[in-house]
Amino acid sequence: MTFDDKVFIAKKIREARKALKYTQAKLAEIVNVNEQHISRIENATYTPSLSLFFRLHKALGLDLADFGIDVEEDLSTLRKDVLRMVYAASEKDLKYYKDVLGYLDNNFLK
Repeated sequence: MTFDDKVFIAKKIREARKALKYTQAKLAEIVNVNEQHISRIENATYTPSLSLFFRLHKALGLDLADFGIDVEEDLSTLRKDVLRMVYAASEKDLKYYKDVLGYLDNNFLK
C-alpha cells in the first residue's frame, strides 16, 4: 500500500469538519470557497492550495502535527478553542465579540 497525500488530507479534513458538526457549506463559507470545492477536497479529487490548506487548518482547529508537520504550536487548548470560534464567526459576530471584550477589558480586567 502506498501513501496518498490527497487521501490523507481529505480524511483529516472530513473528520475534523464532522467533529465540529460543520456542514461542507458551513466550512466553505468560513474559508471562502464554494461547497463543491470542499467536497472535492474531502473526496481526494483536489488537494487544497497552501493558502487554503492553512485556512482549513485554522478553521478546523487542527494542529500541523496532525498532518505530520513537526512544528511547535504552543497554544493552549483554551486559546485554540477561542481561535476556532473566531475563525468560524461572521463579521457581525466578530464585532459583537470585540465590543464585549473591549467592555470587559476597559471595566473589569485592569
